[in-house]
Amino acid sequence: MNKFKFKTIFSKLVAAFLLLTILLTIFLGVVSYSNYREQLINVARNHLMIISRQTNARMYDIVEDQLRSMDVSDLSKDMIFLAVYEGVYDEFRIAEREIIDQLEFEGDIYMLDETGEVMLENFQREGQEDYSEEDFFQIIAEDDELIDAHRSHTSGDVAARVSASGFVSYEEDGEEYIAAYSRMRTMDWILIVDGLKSDILAPAEDVRRRITFLGIIGAVVAIIISILISRYISKPVENATNFANQIAQGNFDIPPLETKANDEIGILVKYLNNMRANLEEKVKNIENLLDNVGQGFLSFGSDLKIDQEYSKKCNDFFEVEIANRNVIDVLFKDEKKVTEDILDDIFTAIKNNDKDIEGYIYILPDEIRLNGNIIEVEYKVLWEKEKMIAILTDVTEKRAFEHKATKDGLTGLYNHSHFQDVLDAEIERAVRYNNNLSLLMLDIDNFKSFNDTYGHQAGDEVLKHLGKLLEKNRRQSDIIARYGGEEFAVILTETDKDGAAIVGERINKVVRNMVVNYKEHKLKITVSIGCSELKLEEDDSKKELINRADNALYKAKELGKDQLYII
Repeated sequence: MNKFKFKTIFSKLVAAFLLLTILLTIFLGVVSYSNYREQLINVARNHLMIISRQTNARMYDIVEDQLRSMDVSDLSKDMIFLAVYEGVYDEFRIAEREIIDQLEFEGDIYMLDETGEVMLENFQREGQEDYSEEDFFQIIAEDDELIDAHRSHTSGDVAARVSASGFVSYEEDGEEYIAAYSRMRTMDWILIVDGLKSDILAPAEDVRRRITFLGIIGAVVAIIISILISRYISKPVENATNFANQIAQGNFDIPPLETKANDEIGILVKYLNNMRANLEEKVKNIENLLDNVGQGFLSFGSDLKIDQEYSKKCNDFFEVEIANRNVIDVLFKDEKKVTEDILDDIFTAIKNNDKDIEGYIYILPDEIRLNGNIIEVEYKVLWEKEKMIAILTDVTEKRAFEHKATKDGLTGLYNHSHFQDVLDAEIERAVRYNNNLSLLMLDIDNFKSFNDTYGHQAGDEVLKHLGKLLEKNRRQSDIIARYGGEEFAVILTETDKDGAAIVGERINKVVRNMVVNYKEHKLKITVSIGCSELKLEEDDSKKELINRADNALYKAKELGKDQLYII
């Protein structure tokens, strides 16, 4: 029995590649498993926090409603609890059902008073009556810094009902639990919703088992493949690879492969030879087609007369005979004087064999309109004949598609991607010609609360009306885009910050007066605006310009909203 060994460097490289692939796959699997665990924990925390905060807020409303007509000055919190018990208990049971319906893991809910004593509970496990000595309760009850830090979890109407919220973890009966808590304002009742960590991470454990199984299978397959490659395929495959590489580089002069084998390698060689012959024929056909499909070619010399030899496609573009006509009258009739001077400079450079003429060619129009179509123009120089070639391509459909791709579907304004491209171009133009450039960033005030109150369809209607309003009130040179969500951007070309302030204040005014009729509602909004000017003298960048405008926007929010702030 022959002892197995790798026969060629190629087979060794293949084996090493397979091994590295398996190791990389396992590594990526481990990283994915770790990320998946973290994601499961974060998602579970969010679900727990939502149930805790929303239930606590509803309980607060019930307490406020029931105590509004009572004199509670002489009542203790225990007596108040008894007075509102029925309503609070109903909300507690609703939360129980939410846990069952919404959570994909085992969870419990219970409410503590400020001393840690259980007031309400639905323990599926054996719980306690008093948690005052537990570490997690000490964190909730005593750590003021943590409570202050967790106030960021509350927002909007919930913030008026919940004084603090956050996350804790603890162990019971050898099991670890992840919990979200919220503290009711005024009453200091603490509502805790928890989940069994092992139950939360159960999907990740299934992923881990699959990764392990696939890793083992992959290693076995890699070993088998390496053996097969080493024994039977290495040299013929190496020859076939070199042959295919030559074809891929367009070298059809390479002679056909030869083999006496009648096995799979022989069939592969036969197919490769057939592929070479077919590709050579198809490439020649395509080259012939490209000479005549979708493009027109015309040439002209220093006399600017179009030569007799131009492609047939030009007849479709111009719909008239163009031979011997002045190229400026044909291609550049809208910019005759400027183009004539540039062409004189170009042909002078060609005559002097000055290769540095790209700057002149760059100034020539790269797009023209002919008979309602958009024609892209590319220029080439024939140095030996002292002529220029204009290559004409009809890009009407392409430009129409690009136009759609640059628009935001809801507002009809430019989208974020196109905004970035335009801002790059405008900054480059401003730097080149030392022109002023300013940027406004707009954000609808309290839009999340607006959506919560009237619904997202109403919010979409407001965004559409705002887009139309901005477009209607823009200057001809202004470029407006939907930056994302309820945020908009306005690029103000050749405008310093003083001029931008005038534009921004006008936007504030017209938006403030805008009324959107939606169903039975007359909706009104305001916007906060941040403004920044490109600092030409400081080698400013797009990122810094946007950051300054964003910071100005946040400052306008801090100062009371519905206003402009300039940085």
